[in-house]
Amino acid sequence: MREHLKPQNRQYSENIKNYRCIFCKSENIVKWCKRKTKNEIKQRYKCKNCSKCFTINDGFYRMKKSRQLITSCLDLYFNGLSLRKIRYHIRQFTLDGVSHMSVWRWIIKFSKIINIC
Repeated sequence: MREHLKPQNRQYSENIKNYRCIFCKSENIVKWCKRKTKNEIKQRYKCKNCSKCFTINDGFYRMKKSRQLITSCLDLYFNGLSLRKIRYHIRQFTLDGVSHMSVWRWIIKFSKIINIC
């Protein structure tokens, strides 16, 4: 029974090997629990050194709309649609409404991150 758990523990430690604590920059972290947000379930981690819990920032931190909606808006913009046409398209095909100014703010935010503009 214990031999069966060893490969899982090895795989478990390899999954979080690349992450560091955002407070003390320690690599001594463990998976702690999961946090339910409006759009998804996020994995939380706990640092063994400073005993603080945190989540990994994936670029969509505190975004109210789903990452699929945001990335599809960005894709539509970079394929040549105007902001108001993107708003109209999103309102036609999803239940989520989105403002053309929200799309503009996403373009500014994420193009700085990926250095397009």
